[in-house]
Amino acid sequence: MDITLIEKAAKYIYDCRINNRIFHSIPKECIPEKEEDSYLIQKRLHKLLDEKNKDKVIGRKIGCTTPVMQNYLDIKTPCAGRIRSKSCLTSNTEIPFENFNRVGVECEVAISLSSDLYCKKNISEECLYNSIDKVIVAIEIVDDRYLNWKTLGAKQLISDDFFGSGCVLGDFVSINDIKNLKKIRGFMYINGKNVGSGMGVDIMGDPILALEWIVGRKDVIGDFLPSGSVVLLGSLVQTKWLNKGDEVKIFIDKIGESRAIFF
Repeated sequence: MDITLIEKAAKYIYDCRINNRIFHSIPKECIPEKEEDSYLIQKRLHKLLDEKNKDKVIGRKIGCTTPVMQNYLDIKTPCAGRIRSKSCLTSNTEIPFENFNRVGVECEVAISLSSDLYCKKNISEECLYNSIDKVIVAIEIVDDRYLNWKTLGAKQLISDDFFGSGCVLGDFVSINDIKNLKKIRGFMYINGKNVGSGMGVDIMGDPILALEWIVGRKDVIGDFLPSGSVVLLGSLVQTKWLNKGDEVKIFIDKIGESRAIFF
């Protein structure tokens, strides 16, 4: 994709983001035809946000890794976005509801890296596990900032971080305390009511395979994911859209919880 078209597409998304405008569509001539182009636009978008926000990218989110989310979005392959430091929050936080167009939450299994993880296809499971420091309970914050996301297609959504708007990190344990990510079970509560649950095995058959997917995609991560990076591996529960004042709590067996109020 021509660099001038990448720039034009990224600036359209950037303008929508910083001015809280509804995303209608990337200009027709700039709509990416390949996933690789979507990630180039995403990369350029974050260069613009680096200059504006004076913060940085500290991780990745991976969407559409579970059947419940693939069916909900009608997208059958994983899609990645970037997480920025200012929008990576800690549990028991209060978040202004007005900061979003239509805010939703997801029940996420997250990990942090203990070392640089270099891009490599067919990387071994042992190597992946050895690169993980912590397993973290996380609320992913998503924002339906689109006029109609169903008409945009995955490639435009990827360019705009695939609904991503941050996360709330909660309790964590060492990877050494979690022998099998497939067996973990997560629950979501809104205002004390259980609104969904899921198992680690729902994430591509094994959450470690989501990490394998992103590590094998140089167009997504470049040469490597740096030590300390946070990666959201997928949602165990379908997206839940919020009302003002809602309290959200995520609980994952044997790890703990993450909590936020959207006031």
